[in-house]
Amino acid sequence: MECRRCFTMLAKFGLAAALLFGANPMTALSGGRNHDTSKTFKRTLTLHGPNESGDSDDYVASLAFVGPNGVLVSSYRDASVRIWRLAGGGTFNEVKPHSPDCWGGVHVAGSRNEQVFAAMSSDDDSALWVWNANDNLLTARLRGFSVYPQALAFLSTGALVTVGGPVRERDGEVRLDVGEIRIWDLSDGTSRLLDPGKHALSTIAISPDGKSAVTGDYEGEMTVWNLATGDAVQILKADLWVDSLAYSSDGKLIASAGERIRIWQPPQSEPIHVLERHYGDQRGVTVAFQPGSAVVASTDFDTVLLWDALTGKLVDGFRVAGEQVASLAFSADGKKLAVGCYNGTIEIWETIEVQRPRASAPCRNWNPRRIIKRHCSKSRRH
Repeated sequence: MECRRCFTMLAKFGLAAALLFGANPMTALSGGRNHDTSKTFKRTLTLHGPNESGDSDDYVASLAFVGPNGVLVSSYRDASVRIWRLAGGGTFNEVKPHSPDCWGGVHVAGSRNEQVFAAMSSDDDSALWVWNANDNLLTARLRGFSVYPQALAFLSTGALVTVGGPVRERDGEVRLDVGEIRIWDLSDGTSRLLDPGKHALSTIAISPDGKSAVTGDYEGEMTVWNLATGDAVQILKADLWVDSLAYSSDGKLIASAGERIRIWQPPQSEPIHVLERHYGDQRGVTVAFQPGSAVVASTDFDTVLLWDALTGKLVDGFRVAGEQVASLAFSADGKKLAVGCYNGTIEIWETIEVQRPRASAPCRNWNPRRIIKRHCSKSRRH
């Protein structure tokens, strides 16, 4: 009872408020004498998928922003792909590169430098399609995978990198010891292979300068690659599995999502931070760095969490109106965050400035231990 009285009294002195106000990498210190102006996210638009009732399993498998004009591309479990014009309030065009029975789904990636995006199917009839986002014209259709492709990403040169595995043998057995990294030249449709070792690959991220890549596999290993030479530069043991990877804007940090979310700073062999999550055994977690900042977003069931990758501290977060989050993507300027959900909806969240009360500095002679001691002695006298 005495401890409860002590904490009640300390709350009156504003201790709880002092603990809540910390450094935020998205904060700009302005806004007046008693307030700070900081940035947070606000939902500004909701886009509906192929089934607007939201009761199907046509979840948003992947998202990608294309070019500098804010075009958003989304893929769904039914193998359809939509090209959204957010400036027009969410108008879209739809293409269906594959039949709806594509059991591995369709994944998309967008070029940040050009108005080009690609979609890739993952099944026994895997293929790669490339479109121009301005007119939605198909510019290339490529085949030649020796494994089931799992992820793709654009290089700054316009080339495309795909990773994959496992492979299904003729007797139906699935082998997890076979993987593939393939770099595609979209000008002539040719590709060259890198040796990923004896692991099926699940995901890939490309460094901002296009010189390096990091891949993750189903055994929990990450490999950093020199794309010019094709050499493996470093192997990191991340987790039991690796679902998602992301590079920071300066290329110095890597975020990995698996059993835990880890922040890496190669060539260090150990993570500099391990971020706590609410649902520790959840699969399919996605991470994405906000361009121009040290903020990394991660999915956590129906919540998006925003972390300071430099300190490992949670700085912001929000809950979606839809079901569990399936995918994430930041716009090139970092002002928009697209969140894809398992009910087929996409929520667009934008950064806004808010006024927060500035925490006052405590009095020089203010000592919480002295207050607790004084209050408890008074309670014993009574």
